[in-house]
Amino acid sequence: QGCLAFALYLGISPQPELTAMKLHEAFVASGFKLTTGNLCSRYILDALTEHGYVEDAWKLMTRTEYPSLGYMISQEATTVWERFELMKNSVMNSHNHPMYAAADYWMFAHLAGVKPIGKGWTECEIHPYIPNNLNSAQANIETPLGMVCVRWTKRYEKINLQVQIPFGMKACIRFGETDEKVGSGFHTYAINLL
Repeated sequence: QGCLAFALYLGISPQPELTAMKLHEAFVASGFKLTTGNLCSRYILDALTEHGYVEDAWKLMTRTEYPSLGYMISQEATTVWERFELMKNSVMNSHNHPMYAAADYWMFAHLAGVKPIGKGWTECEIHPYIPNNLNSAQANIETPLGMVCVRWTKRYEKINLQVQIPFGMKACIRFGETDEKVGSGFHTYAINLL
């Protein structure tokens, strides 16, 4: 899992579609259990999502069985641990370790779909990935130019997207059939649920 995800993240796979399919198959075969160490786990959610497997990424994020982030939460973790298992002895070096915390980035950059693409946030991309079993997502990101706000909801057989872009920033909106660049202000979009 780690080698496949890392190759996709770096863009060095000669056949990225095949590599992504192999990564998907590895997760299905493992029952959606992570088999990676701490160095490559950072790239799994991004690699899966960007190559068409957002549902796999969502399953990994919502798992509560060991090993998973959800297992840590079920054990009352308030920070991310160095290891997946709960250990209260000298073998566990840290209960506040950043290696799996890249899930935060995935939530902002993929679920909400907000990524900077210009220096100093002069331009950003809004391209949310929407899992079937998630009904809404919202992100407010403080940038040097002001707050970028994104919210999408599934309601009344539509997916509605609301975007607030601060003064001085441009945004590339990718949502359904929409692929446009907009300036500052409040922008709304809607697509039909399939």
